[in-house]
Amino acid sequence: MKKVLSTKILTDQQKAMLDSDVSLSEYDAIKVAHVPFSIQGHIKNAIFTSKNAVSAVGQKEEMSPLPWERNRVRAFCVGDKTEAVLRSFGFNVIERAQNAQGLAQRIIAQYADQTFTFFCGNLKRKELPHLLKEHHIPLDEVVVYETFFNKQHLQNTYDALLFFSPSAVQSFTTFNEITDEQVYCIGPTTAEEAKKHTDNIHVAHRPTIEHTIKLLINNMSFRA
Repeated sequence: MKKVLSTKILTDQQKAMLDSDVSLSEYDAIKVAHVPFSIQGHIKNAIFTSKNAVSAVGQKEEMSPLPWERNRVRAFCVGDKTEAVLRSFGFNVIERAQNAQGLAQRIIAQYADQTFTFFCGNLKRKELPHLLKEHHIPLDEVVVYETFFNKQHLQNTYDALLFFSPSAVQSFTTFNEITDEQVYCIGPTTAEEAKKHTDNIHVAHRPTIEHTIKLLINNMSFRA
C-alpha cells in the first residue's frame, strides 16, 4: 500500500482516480479569504491567474455591481479551470495560457498597446507583472483575496506528496521536511518552490489537479 499526502482536499471524483493500493491522506495546506476591494471606472482587459481571483470578483459583483459589463471585459487567464470559472461568470475569455509567464509573453507579443488590470492574491507570483512592466505595458494590480498558511506538524511518513501551489509547499515545509518522498507538482512554479527542498520532483503536463493525479498513478517508479 502506497501512502500519499495531498496538500489540498480532493473531490470525490478526484479521489476515485486513485488506485486501490493507494492510501490517501489530505488536508488544506492553505486557506483563502476574499478581501474588500474597489474598482473605479470601466475595465477593458482583466488578468486572472487563479480561480480564487475569479470567484472573489464574481461574488463581489453579485452583491454590489461593479462599473462594467462582464461580457464586455476581455479576460486573460492561466489554466483551463480558471477559464471555465470565468466563462461561468459570463466573462469573455480572449487568451489562456498554461502558466503566468506564457500569458505575459502572449500579451507582450499581441496586446502591448493595451492597459490591464490584474486581479490577484496577496501572495501572487511576480513573473507576470515584472514582464509587463519591463515592456512598459500599463498594469493595475488589485488584491482581491488573501492566502493563509494552515501550518501543521504531520507525524506520518508518506511515499508521495501532492502540491498544487507554491504557497502549499511553503506551508507544508514550515513544520515538515521533504526527505525521500516523491513530490508531484501541478506546474513549474510549484515545482520551483519544491526544488528548494528536494530534487525528486514530477511536474504535470497540464496545470490541473486531475493531470497531477494521473502523473502520480502512471509513474512507474511510484508503482514499483
